[in-house]
Formats: sequence, C-alpha cells, structure tokens
Amino acid sequence: MADDIITLGHGSGGILGHELVSRLFLKHFSDPLLGGLEDASLIGLDDG
Repeated sequence: MADDIITLGHGSGGILGHELVSRLFLKHFSDPLLGGLEDASLIGLDDG
C-alpha cells in the first residue's frame, strides 16, 4: 500500500481493496481456504 491510511476507496471492491487484503490481511490471517480470495464459499449441510 502506498500509505498507512485506509480510506473509503479501499471498500469499493477495486484495486485498493485487493491490495489491502493481499498485502495486509492475508499476511496475518493466511489460511488455505482463504488463500484463493473467492467471493463465495460452499458450506456443507447435514440432514439434521
């Protein structure tokens, strides 16, 4: 990120948001399930 301030532009779903997630959050919250940066998730439901 070019600066140390998170702005409204980071929440617009564009390049700034992608950079924020990939350079800051993934560094600290790395997980194989989150690493693909998918917009959705599959959740298995049991029959109960």
